[in-house]
Amino acid sequence: MRYNRIVRKYRSKLLLNTKTSAARHSRYLYYLSIILCFLYLLKTSWLKWGDILVDTFAVNYFVPLKVLNGAVLYRALYNNIGILQPYVLAYLFKYLGATTYAVILLGAVITLSVCFMLYKLSRFFLNRALSALIAINFLFILAFNHTTSMGILNFIIPYSSNSTLYFAFVLAAALSFVSYLYSGKTKYLVLWAVAMWAAFMCRIEMAGTVWCAFVLIGGGLMYKKRLFARGILYLTLPVVLSALSYTAYLYFNNAFIGFKSDVVDFTMASLRQERTFTNKPAGLDQPLNSIVSILKSTVLQILALCALIAASKTVSYCKAGNKAVRALPYIAAALAAIFSGYLLNRYNAYSQYKILNLIFVGGITGYTYKFIHADAYRKDYLMLLTLFLVSFVLTLRILLNYVPSSYGFYLLPMGLICYYVFFIKTFPSICEEIFNIRNIGLRCYYIAVIILIAQTSLPFYSISRSCYQMKTLRVDTNLGPFYFYNNGRTMKAVLLYQYLRAATPARSTLAVFPEGAGINLLAERDNPLKYYSFVPPELKTIGEGNLIRILKEKKLDYIAVTNDPKEIFGYKDFRAYAGDLYAWIVENYTLDMVIATPAGNHKAPFVLEKPSYPASTVWQIDEAMLTRYNPAEFTVLIFRHKEMAGTRQ
Repeated sequence: MRYNRIVRKYRSKLLLNTKTSAARHSRYLYYLSIILCFLYLLKTSWLKWGDILVDTFAVNYFVPLKVLNGAVLYRALYNNIGILQPYVLAYLFKYLGATTYAVILLGAVITLSVCFMLYKLSRFFLNRALSALIAINFLFILAFNHTTSMGILNFIIPYSSNSTLYFAFVLAAALSFVSYLYSGKTKYLVLWAVAMWAAFMCRIEMAGTVWCAFVLIGGGLMYKKRLFARGILYLTLPVVLSALSYTAYLYFNNAFIGFKSDVVDFTMASLRQERTFTNKPAGLDQPLNSIVSILKSTVLQILALCALIAASKTVSYCKAGNKAVRALPYIAAALAAIFSGYLLNRYNAYSQYKILNLIFVGGITGYTYKFIHADAYRKDYLMLLTLFLVSFVLTLRILLNYVPSSYGFYLLPMGLICYYVFFIKTFPSICEEIFNIRNIGLRCYYIAVIILIAQTSLPFYSISRSCYQMKTLRVDTNLGPFYFYNNGRTMKAVLLYQYLRAATPARSTLAVFPEGAGINLLAERDNPLKYYSFVPPELKTIGEGNLIRILKEKKLDYIAVTNDPKEIFGYKDFRAYAGDLYAWIVENYTLDMVIATPAGNHKAPFVLEKPSYPASTVWQIDEAMLTRYNPAEFTVLIFRHKEMAGTRQ
C-alpha cells in the first residue's frame, strides 16, 4: 500500500512537471506566431508607409537630421512635444546613415516591443492563446493600419514616432506597475518610474494625465497597505526626474524662452482658439452623432454576445449524447457568431471599438467599488482597475471616436486588452451573477467570441491591404526608396522636389506652405527658419505678423505654396487661414513656376510652366488659377524672391 502511494505520488508529480513544461514551451509557439504575423505584414507593406507631403518627413526625418547637424530643440528648432525621440533618431542616423531604414528600424522595434508587452500584460488576465491573439489583433488593425488615404496612421513610419514611442513607454509603465501589484517586488516600481520618466521625455503635454491615473491607483494601494512614505517617494519620482531633465536641457542649451513659446504658449493657444483639429479626432465636432454611434455599437454588440451566450447554453443539454450530439452546440455557437459578425459588419462597420466607452466606465466603476468594499486587500481588483483606468485616460484625446482611422489611433492598443477581458470574462460573469444565467458552456462561448472578433476585424485589414496594394509608384530619393499612390498629387510633389533640386542654386533656401518638410529634404534645399510646419494650430501660435517679420529677416530664396486640403483643421486650404501671409508672399516674391492640372480637356495630366500671364497680385493669380487650371486638383505655386535672378532652366 505504501509502495502504491509512493508510485501514485511520483506519477502525479511527474505528470504535473510534464504539463508545466509543456505549457512553458507552448508560449514559444505563441511568440513565433506573433513574429510570423509581424514579418508577413512587414513584407506586404514594405516601404509603403507614409505620405510625401503630410507629416511623414517632418518629425521622423527633418527634425532629427537638424538635431544631428547641431540644431537645439526649442531654441533653433520648433518643437511642441518632448525631446527624447529626435535624439534617438539622430543617433540612429549618425551610426546607420540618414536613410529611411533607420526610421523603419525604430518603428519595427517599437512595434515588436508593444506586441510582447501587450502579451505579457494580457497574461495577468487571460490565457496564452488569447494574449497572443490580442498582440496579433494589434498588428493587423493598428500597427500596420492604412485605413486612411495618407497612410500615416501606423507604427512603422507614423505621422510622429514621438507618439508611438510615448505609448510604448506608457505600456511599459503599466506592465511594470501591474507586475508590482502582483508580486510586491520593488524593482517593478523602479521600472515603472523609469518608464514614466521616458514617457514624459517623449510627450510632456500628455504624460501628466497618465501619471495622475497611476497616482490614484497608488493612493488606493497606500491606503490599503499603509505604504505612505515609500509610496509617495516612488510615485513622485517620474515627475522629479522629468523636471530635472528638462531643466538641465533647457539651461545648458539656453532654450527656456523657446520652450515657453513652443510648448507653454502652444498649449495655451490651443485651449483659447477654435479646436477643430482636437475636436474632430475626439468625435467632439459632432457630439450627438458620436454618442448615437457609441450607443448603436454598444447595443448591437451586447445583443450579439447575448446570442452567443444563448447558443453556448445548449452545451448542458447535449452532454449525455454521442460526439455528434455534443458537437451541435459548438456548431450552433459558431453559426451564431458568423451571422452576428455579418450583421455587425453590415450595420456597425468599423465601429466595434466604440463599445470601449461602456467597457472603460463600467470597469473603472465596478472595480473601484469592489476594491473599496473588499474586507481585505485584493490585488486582483487593483490590477484590473489599473488596466481600465490607464487605458481610459490614455484615450481621452479620442474620447468619442475609438476608431483606428483617428489621429490618436496609437492610444488604443491597451484598450484591446479591456475589450477582450469584457468579451471573454466580464460579460459571462454578468450573465451568471446578475441575471442568474447558469450552465453556460464557456469553452463553446470562447470559440464563438473569437470567431466574432476575427470577423469584425477583417474589414479593417481588408482596407489596409487594398491601400498598400495600390501604392505602386516607386520614388527613389536621397533618403531611400518609397512607394506612394500613383496619382496626380504624388507625381506633382515628385516633380516639385526634382525641379527645385535641378533648377535652383544648391545653397538656395526654401520653405513649403502649409507643410512639406519632406520637399526640403528630397530637394536638398535648406529651410533656415525655426519653423517647418505652418498648419493652423502652429501658425496661430506663431502669429502671421510674427512669421512675416521672420521671413523679412531671413529672406528665403524660394517659397512653395500648395493647396493641399486642410479640412481636418476646419479650413479649405492654406489661404483660408493665412490670407495676410499669402498676400505678403505675392507682394514680395515673383511667381516663378506653376505645377497644376490644365483646365479643359488636355492630353497632359499636369504641367510645370512659367507664368506667361500677369501674376503680380493675388487677384491676378486667382484669376489664372480659375481660368487656366483646375482649382480642384492639387496645385503648387513656386515663388522666387524678387532680389534673386531667374532660375536656370
